[in-house]
Amino acid sequence: MRALQATGLRELRHGFQMFSRESDIFSFRGTNVRLGNKIWETALVEANWKEIRINKEVFPLEKLGGELKAFTDTLFIPREAMGFGDVKFLGAIGAFLGPIAIFFVILFSSFVGSFVGLLTMVIGKREWGLKLPYGPYLALGAIFWIFWGEACLHAYRAWIGP
Repeated sequence: MRALQATGLRELRHGFQMFSRESDIFSFRGTNVRLGNKIWETALVEANWKEIRINKEVFPLEKLGGELKAFTDTLFIPREAMGFGDVKFLGAIGAFLGPIAIFFVILFSSFVGSFVGLLTMVIGKREWGLKLPYGPYLALGAIFWIFWGEACLHAYRAWIGP
């Protein structure tokens, strides 16, 4: 069982908003839950962008001060980082192009996907927390490996030395 503590509920709200969608609900079943001066021996805690629910009581985040403390062993965050489709696709890329290609494809696709994601946020085309499909970047990394991968590998080996 681990202690969960959010000091400064405004910071909790801003951190949750940065890495979630407005419809997401962060929830856990906790023991010794303390919110300000109120204490619950066991409680179901649910938080979204606007409020925290402890059992059936609702506390708007804008009006809360103090801190939230609880002990829990399970947190439920309603999203997946990488779907199994991406894992299967990466397995197929490795089967056809070899194990060295997998490392290159993951590195290349991560950089390109991060660059595109950050660029679209900077120019205002998307917001934090929206999903960005990873499969197209894996495919782009595989294509790049097919045409220029060996040249990149030789250039890297020459750069790091004999």
